[in-house]
Amino acid sequence: MATAAAIKLEALEKNILRKILNTRNASGNDLKLRTKIVLAAAENLTNHQIQYQYGIEAHRVATWRNRFHEHHELWKLLDPDLRTKMNEKL
Repeated sequence: MATAAAIKLEALEKNILRKILNTRNASGNDLKLRTKIVLAAAENLTNHQIQYQYGIEAHRVATWRNRFHEHHELWKLLDPDLRTKMNEKL
């Protein structure tokens, strides 16, 4: 069995994702489900725990967790609010 991708989120990133959950847009149900997966993964829940907590198929949990993990750094680079400031030390 493969190890699930670790998801580490900054406070600002969590706030952005929580705002998605609070929107009332009915067409965003898939987006909200993916957001729940990412937030749960960031709380160190296993794919199995997420599956049972939200009633989501195991393959779907793994797929979205991995996709977010793969694209997370790119997202941070594209969003100026998430970029490390040039004058700050890493």
